[in-house]
Amino acid sequence: MSGPVIGSLCTGYGGLDMAVQAVLGGELAWVADPDRSGRGPDQCDVRPGQPDPDRRPPAGTDWGPYRPAIRRWEAVLGRPAPRPTDAAGRLNPVFVEWMMGLPAGHVTAVPGLTRTAQLKALGNGVLPDQAAAALHHLLHRAQSGAPEALGEAA
Repeated sequence: MSGPVIGSLCTGYGGLDMAVQAVLGGELAWVADPDRSGRGPDQCDVRPGQPDPDRRPPAGTDWGPYRPAIRRWEAVLGRPAPRPTDAAGRLNPVFVEWMMGLPAGHVTAVPGLTRTAQLKALGNGVLPDQAAAALHHLLHRAQSGAPEALGEAA
């Protein structure tokens, strides 16, 4: 193993954990999360390839002025945008998960999570790409020796 051994408090679905692993390497060794509806090691039972109508590309969805952004994000993630709403016209958690750049099913394929619990987890989570960018920025500042980066007066 290269990198640090990572312990996680208040993990949620693991967005910050994913960012730390992306930036520093290492391995998630333990999770202490009072809300066990979140994702921790071995909790996520993702079964890729299972048919799910909410994951199909939307036929004829009019993205309006957001179309260029949707197409760019599809290219970044390497998968099409799922339906933005479910059959009842409500926000689709699969779409939220996609917008956040999470792996397909990271939250939405966890057995036993209701739509409400999925949206709560997604809404309270850390976006891994943003957290990784912040960690890169902080590491660069700390390595530059800038006094303010180290918590010292300039």
